[in-house]
Amino acid sequence: MPRRLAQARLQLQQFEQLQLQFQRFQRWQGRRFERVQQLQFQQLELQQRLGRRQRRRVRLQQFEQFELEQLQRLRRRLGRRRPLGRRRVQQQLQQQ
Repeated sequence: MPRRLAQARLQLQQFEQLQLQFQRFQRWQGRRFERVQQLQFQQLELQQRLGRRQRRRVRLQQFEQFELEQLQRLRRRLGRRRPLGRRRVQQQLQQQ
């Protein structure tokens, strides 16, 4: 009888140890899951920020392209008139 009691106590101890280990494992798994969620959220945030930055860059490029085309149109409309060089300005001043 005492032998069966000792055996039952031993089994109970082993069971309690297993239970503790399992609880620790569950806590660890929970923390790990939270960490994974946190990382996924950060990744999503970064992707969105990058997307915004890329769209901004594209808009800027389009605007610069538009400005360049406007300048070229203006130049064509004005023709090939070049601003007077230094010598020509001095000549005109001397003639007056």
